[in-house]
Amino acid sequence: MSKPRVFLSIDLDYWGIEDEGMTIKNSDAKYAPKFIASLLKRADDKKNPLPLYIVESHEEMLPIVNNNPSDELWNVDFHSDFSAWEAEKGKKSKDEKEKPVDGDWVNFVQWAKNGKYVWIPPCDQCYQGGYGKGVCDPYWDPFLKTMIMEDSDMKLLQRKTPYVYWKKTIVRDGSVTRRTLVKPQRLPQIIPWKRLTAVAIAVSPYWLHINNMKPVLEMLGVYESTVKARKKSGNRWDNKTTGTIKPIKRQS
Repeated sequence: MSKPRVFLSIDLDYWGIEDEGMTIKNSDAKYAPKFIASLLKRADDKKNPLPLYIVESHEEMLPIVNNNPSDELWNVDFHSDFSAWEAEKGKKSKDEKEKPVDGDWVNFVQWAKNGKYVWIPPCDQCYQGGYGKGVCDPYWDPFLKTMIMEDSDMKLLQRKTPYVYWKKTIVRDGSVTRRTLVKPQRLPQIIPWKRLTAVAIAVSPYWLHINNMKPVLEMLGVYESTVKARKKSGNRWDNKTTGTIKPIKRQS
């Protein structure tokens, strides 16, 4: 039996979130350059290059993910980008549901019903029982439906069941249903490098601590455009890409 194929999604705010409400420090940024360098090395391999894409806002990654159907989607991200918005029927218009944004694009992956979604956040504050700073749904824990957890709120689960597209969803380590936190320094050890079908990186200019992540942005060749995008982005809650960083595929 062949091992599952994995599409790797990365948001740079995993290492460099800028949020005045966070109590964690941005010291995790020091682990990013080595990890990104490893990705670039694989992308530049002449014999077997790993497809690597760069987008500005995470929802721009959706067409790339849909065009690279895999068995699992691993999202290395401060935010889950996964919402149970369907549970609140009638609260959003049809047009709003049909337009994915950076906080719910994972809901729109076309091969979700046959696959597994794995969210890998950098710290405990991101999840915290389903209502942490990295969970993109303010009302529901979208992982309750398809994930077994030791601290699941069964009363909430019985009262209303969140709607999910994915066959299975997992928080953190991607190999078991225990909520084992993967520290940023351990990230290279858990990525299934040989099973990757493609990798895409979201810069997320408004959420990113640009100064801390400057070495990585320069490695990717998007430092100046990220600074420009940040100036144009205005409010992070607008859920709009500025178009400053065009979706690109890295050429080896």
